[in-house]
Amino acid sequence: MRHLDITSPNADLLRLADAEPERFWNSLVEFSDIRFHRPYEAILDKSRGIAWAHWCVGGTTNLVLNCLDKHRDGPDWEKPALAWEGEDGTRRHWRYRELAAETSRVASALRQLGFGRDDVIGLYMPMVPEAAAAPRERPTTPTPDATGAWWNKTA
Repeated sequence: MRHLDITSPNADLLRLADAEPERFWNSLVEFSDIRFHRPYEAILDKSRGIAWAHWCVGGTTNLVLNCLDKHRDGPDWEKPALAWEGEDGTRRHWRYRELAAETSRVASALRQLGFGRDDVIGLYMPMVPEAAAAPRERPTTPTPDATGAWWNKTA
């Protein structure tokens, strides 16, 4: 937090978040290397009240960009992205490259099933590495597949 001139992290961060929320959250987005397809115009819009605040107004991003794509062609691409251990002691590791490939495979399968942009998809499956590659939303009409996942599509 040196870039914010913060010496006492807990107290100073709390004060900054209260006094200058835009500066605080902009710095957090930058520090966390959160990327956007389209940059936001304002980090926070509280014009309708804090309970109805809008974040990153005008910006677009997604999890794939921030969790996988930003590592493509970089030093982390071949590093572990996911480490998993099952109840029976089985261990599996996926590199960013492998997780990206599995995510792409799942996205392709969903498109073939008729899912598209803005469709809500629910997921019910055991805590296995494949769950990290699958979308998560609210469940509606369950449809099982061979992996034990339950995909759902809303009308």
